[in-house]
Amino acid sequence: MQPYRSKTDLVAAEIRELIRTGGIQPGAVLRQRELAEQFGVSPTPVREALSRLEAQGFVTSEPHRGATVVRREAERIRENYVIRATLEALAAEMAAARISAETIDALRETNRRLVETGSDTTALNHRFHMLIYEAAGSPLLRSMIDQLWHALDPGPAANRSITESAAQHEDIIDALATGDAGTAARLIREHILEALD
Repeated sequence: MQPYRSKTDLVAAEIRELIRTGGIQPGAVLRQRELAEQFGVSPTPVREALSRLEAQGFVTSEPHRGATVVRREAERIRENYVIRATLEALAAEMAAARISAETIDALRETNRRLVETGSDTTALNHRFHMLIYEAAGSPLLRSMIDQLWHALDPGPAANRSITESAAQHEDIIDALATGDAGTAARLIREHILEALD
């Protein structure tokens, strides 16, 4: 069964895809009334969709001007990865001091399943990382990281094999299990930035 998607979800997804594919160019001004007519909806879901896209780094809004597409996709993605590397390293550092044995076991099991699955690993990779960030114990930090992941729908992509990712995950787990905050933070940062390259 497909998850429910609101009009805001659908409009945000459509605009995001147009920006990604070049259908809407950087610098283009997005007007709520025009978009509402284009998508056959009221202005409310368009306004909410533009607010969401602004939070995800696709557009910027100015009073009485509308929303403007801010930059090319490659630049937006690079910025996302750099910010994620900083925030997720911080979360790993915080998690190292308080992570439970049960969470360590859950991380190892998720990573094992990631290797066994071999394909369509997006959900398992997401679970692996969020187990760590949940262990950091900061709802605000977790919310910021979630927002950055959602901006890369369906999630961050990595230019490496599943086997390489899983090996890096194991090193991260080992650092967390021994409470080595500095190593856990460094490994998470490298893991993210290497994926960008």
